[in-house]
Amino acid sequence: GRCASWPPCRQQRRGGWGRAAEEGRCLRCLGASPLLLVVASASPLQGTMGRDRDDRDDRDDPPSGTRLNYSQRLFTDADLEALPLRDRLYPYEEVDFSKNQLSADGLRKVLEVCARCEKLRILKLYKNDIDDEGAEALAALMKTCTSIEEMHLSHNRFTARGVVAIVKAGDEARGSDQAPLWLRLEQNDVQDPDKVFRDLQDRFNICIRKDQIKCTVRHCKHGCKVHLPHFLFQKGSPQGEDGERRKGRGKGDGKGDEGWEEQRWEGRGGK
Repeated sequence: GRCASWPPCRQQRRGGWGRAAEEGRCLRCLGASPLLLVVASASPLQGTMGRDRDDRDDRDDPPSGTRLNYSQRLFTDADLEALPLRDRLYPYEEVDFSKNQLSADGLRKVLEVCARCEKLRILKLYKNDIDDEGAEALAALMKTCTSIEEMHLSHNRFTARGVVAIVKAGDEARGSDQAPLWLRLEQNDVQDPDKVFRDLQDRFNICIRKDQIKCTVRHCKHGCKVHLPHFLFQKGSPQGEDGERRKGRGKGDGKGDEGWEEQRWEGRGGK
């Protein structure tokens, strides 16, 4: 049969039926409530979204009730339009909508959820289709969400204008007693990233994190407010893992360089 739930699960989109947990079947296909009922529920999620508790892989089991995970579901803006929200707070410390097909329109719905998360620490939106219009919305979130510690925004469509808006908001919202904001903005549409970074450095308290030992997700040896790891590694600008230019190599978009995959760094505490 076909999946009748919201949003359409990956099985329906692909036109085939495989193993539920591995292939990303929706909650209703697994015999549980669909996303719209779970998110609107007063009770927190039990672990990773999108899988029945008995079927999901233990490696993906996060702290119960603190992570909203809808990564790699092929969600579009239209899918998120159907997501209802109630006038209440949510318990999520991490919100993950990475590896989808969201533009600035779909982002607004994600940020509505984030605005209801008083303890939000980590926001993952890498590998979507978000442009500078979305950057303005993200900047607005940072001004009100003082608990945010990490924003993973690589592999989108931000230009220098969007980057400035996001970094400016992070710099202004960060208190001197807080850990630096971990801000992933590599692999976007930033032309001449070296010049853009120099301009940012003149205006804001930021660090590109060349010292990968003393500068971590929670600490900057320079005492900066915002970390911009790998920022110079923009589309068409090949770099080495230390963030410096690699000489003697042709241009590329970085898609084949697995060293820059977000997930490779998450398991190592952002190092």
